Amino acid sequence: CANTNGSFTCACNEFAYTGDGVSCTLTGRCELGLDNCHVKATCSSAANLTFACACDAGFSGDGVNCADVDECVNGTHNCDATVGLCTNSFGSFTCECDPGEVGYTDRDGDGLVCEDRNECTLDIHDCDENADCINTGGSFTCECRAWDYSGNGTYCNATGACILEEDNCPREVANCI
Repeated sequence: CANTNGSFTCACNEFAYTGDGVSCTLTGRCELGLDNCHVKATCSSAANLTFACACDAGFSGDGVNCADVDECVNGTHNCDATVGLCTNSFGSFTCECDPGEVGYTDRDGDGLVCEDRNECTLDIHDCDENADCINTGGSFTCECRAWDYSGNGTYCNATGACILEEDNCPREVANCI
């Protein structure tokens, strides 16, 4: 402040503040570009022309020196835990469902949720017509119906007593069921 004839005038400290002298806003080293913060850091001005630097999200360090954080290596990513693939990028990462895992689909296209495809209900299996399809995580298995068939599930042989004629039904008067 400075006294004038019958009044006064105010002025903000020109090195740290801007304004009309009655209301002053801190303008520190950050705003003046007089800091030494890393390009991937945020500068925060404080009183008396002091400042603080903090690395941006995806980077670590003291704010003056910032390095990329590899979320894929340190486990801080949120990719699907079952078949999600994490790819590090400068300051971030991306996720995708492993394209080699054909038994899964990417629910939202971002690799965060990879869902099991039920090959049995989608009828995209190779089970024999006399086998049961059993969905498993990312795949399926086939099992021949034990009561009358045997095999590996993709091919089943009839083994029932009627088929093999090991029953006691007289063929000329009865049918084996």
